[in-house]
Amino acid sequence: MPAALAEKEFDRLAEPGAPHLERKHVQPDNERLKKVSTVIEQYATRRIAHLDQEEPSVIPTFPELNAALDEFERIIRRYKLLLEADGGQIVPVLMYPWRAVLHEPWIIPDED
Repeated sequence: MPAALAEKEFDRLAEPGAPHLERKHVQPDNERLKKVSTVIEQYATRRIAHLDQEEPSVIPTFPELNAALDEFERIIRRYKLLLEADGGQIVPVLMYPWRAVLHEPWIIPDED
């Protein structure tokens, strides 16, 4: 990416002539991400990470999950463009062996 394009993106993200990003430049993204992910975060904390005895009062929907993922991707692309001059597609990568975390206590190892 040419330097001029990177400068233009920085000026768009921050403001023309800004020497660096300040809280006021990134806070709107932070607030939008919190807004779309709060219900999902609460559910994951109570039912997935800790399996609380108390049932969650709100169960997130797939549209809510998709909206949060879309917002997360938008923010990642924005800052990836700024920091790496690459605003392309975000592609998830499965880390192998991804099932290793499930071997204890959920998957009983094979007795070979």
